[in-house]
Amino acid sequence: MLVRQAFRYQLAPTTTQAMAMASHAGAGRWAWNWGLSVRRKAFQRRRQTMTAIELHRLLVRLKRTPRYGWLYEVSKCAPQEALRDLDRAYANYWQGRRAGRRVGLPRFKKRGRCPDRFRLRTPRSGLSPPVRRRRETPVEGERWPGRRRLVELPPVKQERARVSALTDA
Repeated sequence: MLVRQAFRYQLAPTTTQAMAMASHAGAGRWAWNWGLSVRRKAFQRRRQTMTAIELHRLLVRLKRTPRYGWLYEVSKCAPQEALRDLDRAYANYWQGRRAGRRVGLPRFKKRGRCPDRFRLRTPRSGLSPPVRRRRETPVEGERWPGRRRLVELPPVKQERARVSALTDA
């Protein structure tokens, strides 16, 4: 039987770590906006709906160009999760329309208007340097209990960042 367990931690990131978290959040926001514009153009021009997987494939090709090489500086999960969120937002929109609820189309995100959040799905996410601890948190060299499935880092402008981690126990 599969058991999932959630953990919540409060971190006090150093300046370097806060900058890394901000760049991950920015990459996720950029991927959301890019994916939204690509999906809108594809629908307007060809009446084609694009899934998150198709957008991932385009993003991988885009990352290989020199102009978007900066995407290699952040974890691959931040943009991928943003594209999955965009796919879910469109699914909610279409399901809401069918059910008669008022659900708006996804909108572009702007820094300062939307919270700086991102999610990571891989065990080695690129945010591995140890942090000052407030509670018992796994630091470098320690292991998360179980296999880490999802780590969500909420707004990074706060002095203390709260981290939610979902694991398979």
